[in-house]
Amino acid sequence: MFSKIRKICGEVRNKWTSTDIKEFSRVLWVLEIIFFVLQYFCVSTWICGTREEHNANYTLARSQRRSLKVEKYLLCFFVLEVASIFVINLPSNKLLQILQTIFLWIVIYRILTIFIVIINMNIFDILRLKGLKHRMISSIRTVVLSFWNYLELMLCFGICYDYFSNNGLSKQLKFLDPYYFSVITQLTIGYGDIHPVRNWVKILVIFQGILGFIFAVFIIARIVSFLPRIGSLYEDNNKLTVKKDGKE
Repeated sequence: MFSKIRKICGEVRNKWTSTDIKEFSRVLWVLEIIFFVLQYFCVSTWICGTREEHNANYTLARSQRRSLKVEKYLLCFFVLEVASIFVINLPSNKLLQILQTIFLWIVIYRILTIFIVIINMNIFDILRLKGLKHRMISSIRTVVLSFWNYLELMLCFGICYDYFSNNGLSKQLKFLDPYYFSVITQLTIGYGDIHPVRNWVKILVIFQGILGFIFAVFIIARIVSFLPRIGSLYEDNNKLTVKKDGKE
């Protein structure tokens, strides 16, 4: 544990003294260091490691094991999120209020970790992995996981709105209303039938709108960048098939 912390501190020091990014943009240099540190506040980093560490010691078997760990991690959080829905909607008492608050903070933590991971994965990991031969994750899998996180954000914010529904939104909500409000907020539809009335809920809505927009841009960019690769893979496969048929 302590050796890992010392290693992280050493890497931060190296990034601080490095001029690779600093020469081109000091803002990007500072943000890269901040998000490098923030990723170690994510449970997934301690369980699965970073993409930078993984690519430095790449093997196919190692990549497959890490992929399975990531998917198990996502499944565990999804189970906790579903459990949160039912806990928050149970009849309230003092003990249950404590449990509801704990689940709420788990959901908020998950929202923040999704934000940290998606920024690292789509921006700063590209800088950190520059020049490395291998890539840990396929473009298709990245798109799928990003889309999963996008839907997961709707669920997480819906749970938060459900928790604050009694005094944070414009009317008393039924069971599905918080999740409906979360979806129309993240998709920037905004029918206006439900709206926030408390400042902390307004901040939450603003954060979801910004986060949803960033996610949409990254997912579309990933899909667009991957389309030419699909065409080239298809052509290579056809050439290989023709060669095999010619030999036969």
